[in-house]
Amino acid sequence: MKEKLSLTSEHKSVNKGDCFTVNWSSETPDSLFLTVDDGDSTQRYAVPDNGSKVCWSTRATKDMTVTLAGAFNGKKESVSVKVKVKGKK
Repeated sequence: MKEKLSLTSEHKSVNKGDCFTVNWSSETPDSLFLTVDDGDSTQRYAVPDNGSKVCWSTRATKDMTVTLAGAFNGKKESVSVKVKVKGKK
């Protein structure tokens, strides 16, 4: 069975200050991390195999990138979604 990661965002764009939710699922990784990069800072979270997280664009200085990265029997895999932030400075 091939390992798999899935990551989706409820919005493709938001106004600065608004939030959006990302949802993910995976097939039994050894480890799994979610990284949120808004240009001002990068937050990294250890996450369960399946879940969701609300991401805020309040401090965004660029379009936001959310990445789900997992390790499967020593092999790393990752998927990302980009969310356009309107009104960023």
